[in-house]
Amino acid sequence: MIHTNERIPSIQKFQYLVISAMQPRSSIELTARNYKVTRRELLKKRYDDLRAIKKKHMSVFTMSKIDKEAANAIRSLVDYVLRHL
Repeated sequence: MIHTNERIPSIQKFQYLVISAMQPRSSIELTARNYKVTRRELLKKRYDDLRAIKKKHMSVFTMSKIDKEAANAIRSLVDYVLRHL
């Protein structure tokens, strides 16, 4: 929402990124140029970790059992599996 909003200046996007999405990093100066660098590099490091992604998806093998054949329990199971596919 923030990144694609053309009405928000880069400096405000960067401030939102640092305060909300990342832990504040005092070593990075809040400038419009640093927004692009931070978005590309820090977010990629944090969220583009293939090992962590694979580990998260492996949790599909340890999901809880369905105790009763109820429509909402089956729907939850299907939703859970589909999220990981």
